[in-house]
Amino acid sequence: MKKLLITAAAAFLMFSCSSFIPEETQDRLKLKYEVPEYVLITDLEVYNKPVLRKGETVKLLITVKSSKMSDSSIKVYAYKYENENSLLKSERYLLVYMFDTSFEDKPAESPDKKDLEKPVFTFNEEKLDAEIHKYVKEKNKGK
Repeated sequence: MKKLLITAAAAFLMFSCSSFIPEETQDRLKLKYEVPEYVLITDLEVYNKPVLRKGETVKLLITVKSSKMSDSSIKVYAYKYENENSLLKSERYLLVYMFDTSFEDKPAESPDKKDLEKPVFTFNEEKLDAEIHKYVKEKNKGK
């Protein structure tokens, strides 16, 4: 009986996690950033060795990790784009890695602020957009 209660409590915690970035926002971000082609405006290096060069056409891949127990994060990967199958065989390189703490702290609306164990951070799409555009620009924008 004790194991059943522990399992039920763990399942409740796992499925009741409020997402740092809501599911509908994640879907919108994927459409916004994963569909267009981009051009690198700076070399992308790994261990001081260029892996993608300035001017190369790349596409982006967004991943979101939401967790109540640890930091939530958003990662943006770049990969060389040659054709529709590029994602399947590509090497992806981390372009942007932001934790929930990278975004502005907005206090939760709670009558008793002492109840908060962890500060609440609100996702800011403009901040993510600015960080991404330090490295890439949209290929056909303005044409």
